[in-house]
Amino acid sequence: MRIPLIVLILLTNVFALEVMINSGIESKKRYSVLHIKSEEKFNCKELKDGFGETTEVICLFSKIPSNKFSKSENMFFKIFSESTQNGFVVRIRPKHKIHLYPKMYDIKGDAANTIEQAQYDYEWNIIGFEENIPYLQEEEKPKSSINFPISIPYEYPRVGAVDVVKRPLFFEEGRDVPLYLKAKNFMENEQYEEAIYEIDGILEGFENTIFKRELLLNKLRALHKIATKDDFDDIVELAKVWVKNYPSDDHVAEVLLILADTYANMGFSTESKYYFDRIFLEHEGEKFEKLAKVYDGDQYMQKGNTQKALDRYKEALDETQDIEIASIAATRLGEQYLQRDNPELASEYYKKVVLANPEFMLKNKDETFELVKTLFEKEQYEVALMLVRLLFDNTARSDEDYSDILRYRGMLEDEAGNIGEALDFYERFLAEFSLSRFRDEVQERLDRLKFASDEDNISRRVEHLDYLMDEYSNSPLSNEAFLKKVEILFEDGNYSEVLNISKQSKKAEDNITVDIDNYIKRSAQNIAKEHIKEDNCKESMTYVLEYNLSEPFGFDRELYSCAFNYAFYDFAKEVAKRNLDNLEDKNFEEKIFWLKAKEESAFKNRECDVVMKLIDDIISLGAEDVSYLNYHAFECSKIVGDEDMMVEYASRIKEQSPKDLRNLSVFKEMVQAALKRNDNLMAINYSEMIMEIQNDKNSTLHTPWVEFTAIDAYSRAGKEDRAIEISKELLEKDISGENRIRALYLQGTMSQKLGDINQSRAAFQRCVDQNTTSPWKNLCADGLKIVDF
Repeated sequence: MRIPLIVLILLTNVFALEVMINSGIESKKRYSVLHIKSEEKFNCKELKDGFGETTEVICLFSKIPSNKFSKSENMFFKIFSESTQNGFVVRIRPKHKIHLYPKMYDIKGDAANTIEQAQYDYEWNIIGFEENIPYLQEEEKPKSSINFPISIPYEYPRVGAVDVVKRPLFFEEGRDVPLYLKAKNFMENEQYEEAIYEIDGILEGFENTIFKRELLLNKLRALHKIATKDDFDDIVELAKVWVKNYPSDDHVAEVLLILADTYANMGFSTESKYYFDRIFLEHEGEKFEKLAKVYDGDQYMQKGNTQKALDRYKEALDETQDIEIASIAATRLGEQYLQRDNPELASEYYKKVVLANPEFMLKNKDETFELVKTLFEKEQYEVALMLVRLLFDNTARSDEDYSDILRYRGMLEDEAGNIGEALDFYERFLAEFSLSRFRDEVQERLDRLKFASDEDNISRRVEHLDYLMDEYSNSPLSNEAFLKKVEILFEDGNYSEVLNISKQSKKAEDNITVDIDNYIKRSAQNIAKEHIKEDNCKESMTYVLEYNLSEPFGFDRELYSCAFNYAFYDFAKEVAKRNLDNLEDKNFEEKIFWLKAKEESAFKNRECDVVMKLIDDIISLGAEDVSYLNYHAFECSKIVGDEDMMVEYASRIKEQSPKDLRNLSVFKEMVQAALKRNDNLMAINYSEMIMEIQNDKNSTLHTPWVEFTAIDAYSRAGKEDRAIEISKELLEKDISGENRIRALYLQGTMSQKLGDINQSRAAFQRCVDQNTTSPWKNLCADGLKIVDF
């Protein structure tokens, strides 16, 4: 009875390869037939063990199918595939028994001869079965039959002596050598399951083989590499037996490490620690003692003691001379620092491995590619680029990850500033994978890179940027293109255009969100500079105020003068302040200049608390030409109503610049303050100083107010002689008729007090004779009557 079932069909493009499995039942026994068919002839061959049984069928193809040939299996076969430099290989390994037959196989013929003759064919069949090949058994003849006189000669195959399971016995010496070499080859190629299977077969067939010690060690190694929890007990049992039987072997430390690691994975920390301690004590300085420190660090990591684990990894890295162990320790450190969010330090460790032992990173290319992605996200572009270059050089076009590796190669070359390489890999990706879901992302990156590396023609570059802004509107690329356009215009000195398009961006800020304030302000600064150079202060201040230019830009002295002269005192003070804030202490001259500037603008704003502090700072620094500060201090003293401070600074002014015209207003304030305080002496002193300055400078600013005030003060002090002198001096000046009448009246009164009747009468008479109407004239008439009485 046959039940054919089509289990699997694989399609390929590069060459038409069809793989089909049929299953069925014959005499209540299951079997499978694996059918491989290609457009071109290909070679299949059997590999047999020492007992003549097929251990593997290998089919070789000169071309590579476009779709990846995935691993598959059923109850009779395990099917593997791999790409090689010369083409493509399909491997079929039995779970029970298998035989290979080409399409041209004649079931009546000799199978071995037929396969040898075939070598290359378009189709091959592999039969999988448990005990007997289906349809090839000799059928039992019925008891009743017709006996034709035909004789078909048939020679049955013969075997010699057999063992208890009916396998032929071979007595030739060295039959275990090729099997040992085959098992060793499996180990070297990291085909651990196949190695274990082969080793078990050798040990079963050659119990006393001279390779037993190494075979058992390799089995331990293989089991340890692929172990699941179901294998732990077998590993421990085998390892203990091995150590007991070979206690002086050079590989004892390695086996003890397998024991320590296996117990740790089983959760038996006490047993694990025992074997770790034995390694550290008995095998100090050996290769596997350093690897044991790595594994020991793994145990600390599982327990949550991260720092101790890191210390162990570092010890192993620093102490070992073995590049593989150093690579393991360095990658452990890299992994942990990535998890601890320290990608910079993690990158340093990965970099050591890539430079010293790049092959190590290729042992698990999937993990390495995931590392590339992580480092890319963490912006660790240098090491990520080293890794992706390594992967790219060791990845075939047919590999599943090829397109992603190609894409990351382009992105990392881009981030590294390798424009030519990035352009090449972006374009390769778009050409080879035009239907990829990442196509738009790569195209955008390619466009962005093109505008960054375009020719020197500014007009062409701006046109390309305008295209990108339109093509990728409402995207980050549009924003970057806009910013690049501003940058190009700025570098070309087209500052007005920068300011113009910046206004456009504000109108469309929902679509363009790039921050270009820096270029806007620098453009406004440069325009303001040009206006200052041309003595166009008003235009310069227009840009300064509109764009809030609060940073120094090389012309701040001129800018300060411009702002001060146009009464922008607040801005002038800010210019002085920002220069003081950015000034080095050792620049004494600049510091004095800007302290004076700040004080001057603060004084104009009547910020007296700021003024008084700045005056103290300026004077304490020993600045020259600071006499004017006394006037500012005096004015602020008056504003805050501090008369004592007014007296102090008036005295300083009198001492430092006694004949300065600015003193007139100061001394007038002091006379008025003296009158309020009824301080007649102070009033006399400052009045005299005012009159002295006016006489010296030929000024009549406070005439006749100061003369009348002085006359009154001297009169109260009983010094009528000086009062009369002042009145006479006043009458010599060009004063109004009423003031002249008043001066004559006071002169007459003071003369009368002194008993000089003639001088008194003469003064009163001159007063009366004035051709001006005034109440003072009436008083003069009354005085004249009294004198003549």
